[in-house]
Amino acid sequence: MAAEGTADSELLEQTQYTAAGAVRAGSGAVQAVGSLGLEADLLLGHSIGELAAAHLAGVLSLEDACTLVAARATLMQQARADGAMYSLAATEHEVRGLLPEYEGRVAIGRTERA
Repeated sequence: MAAEGTADSELLEQTQYTAAGAVRAGSGAVQAVGSLGLEADLLLGHSIGELAAAHLAGVLSLEDACTLVAARATLMQQARADGAMYSLAATEHEVRGLLPEYEGRVAIGRTERA
């Protein structure tokens, strides 16, 4: 914990520094529960937590998880502070039809549903 208004507290506002801590906290929580003899049947996470869960489930090595966390944190740190994200269920064609005035300023990400 850092005192509010200090240089250290300002660093804690930056994703490039907090992402690793978030993964370690999640990993530590699972390990603490495991030390009590409890074992999870399922692990999941959101955002950075997904990478921690993938490592703890044996999908990613610690080195690979750390590499992905660092790369994601670097990209997030470089993102515009005034940017935004929105999620909706629509085809790319439908979305592009709504955005002609934003051409070149909006990026569309797409996922495939199973």
